Amino acid sequence: MNVGELLDTLEAISTILNNPNLQNTSQKNDDVAKKVKRFHELVEDIRLQQHDNYLPNIKNTEIILEEISTILNALSTECNLNLLKLDFVKDFRPLP
Repeated sequence: MNVGELLDTLEAISTILNNPNLQNTSQKNDDVAKKVKRFHELVEDIRLQQHDNYLPNIKNTEIILEEISTILNALSTECNLNLLKLDFVKDFRPLP
C-alpha cells in the first residue's frame, strides 16, 4: 500500500471516528474524544511527511502507525464497536 492509499484509508476511518454516536457509545467520552483527536493528529503527521517532498523518516512512520493501531484497538474496546473491518491497520508497516 502506498502512502496515498494509506491516507485514503485513514480518511475513511476518520469519517467513522467523526460520527457523533461514537462518543455516545462510551462512558468515557472525554477519553474517546482525546483518542480521536490524537488519531487525527497522527494522520496529519503522515500527510505532512508525504507533502514535504522528502524521504519520510521510516522509524518515525512506524511509530505513528503503531500508535494509530493502538488508538483504534482502544476505541474498539471502549466504545464496544465492531471495528473488525479496520483490523488490517495493525499490519501497516513502512516499506524498507
